[in-house]
Amino acid sequence: MLAALAVGLHSPAIASESAQEALRAMGFDGTWSQDCATRAVFIRYSIPSDGTATVESATPNASVIYRITSAELAAGRIHIVAVATGVELRNNQRSTGVSVGTSIDVVWEALPDGHVHLYHSLVNDAAVVENGHFVKTSAPTPLFEKCPGT
Repeated sequence: MLAALAVGLHSPAIASESAQEALRAMGFDGTWSQDCATRAVFIRYSIPSDGTATVESATPNASVIYRITSAELAAGRIHIVAVATGVELRNNQRSTGVSVGTSIDVVWEALPDGHVHLYHSLVNDAAVVENGHFVKTSAPTPLFEKCPGT
């Protein structure tokens, strides 16, 4: 995995590569979590050799499936654009703020220790994360690690 992330750390932007190629080059296939032992909060990338790549973003209260429409790798970061195709609420959760059709535009940044964190995020064109910090609170975004066996 570190080798895959290292590829991303030194790759220039390649607009002509497929989303699947960019995601694989960044090492994003599989499950990433803040805590792989519990996987209470996780992101799971599915990258088929043909067809559309997807990402599932899950917490104990909700799961959202996104169809990835583009992904581009540049200097240790990956820029992903996706559209929500499914939302599942759990534990009497009333809303996630995301519904089918919601668009996301995110940039993940690879860190030298193998973790990644959300560096930039727009949800329906509204800024949620800028420069690795949540817009509303200024708190840093959490670190995610790739879970073994995924």
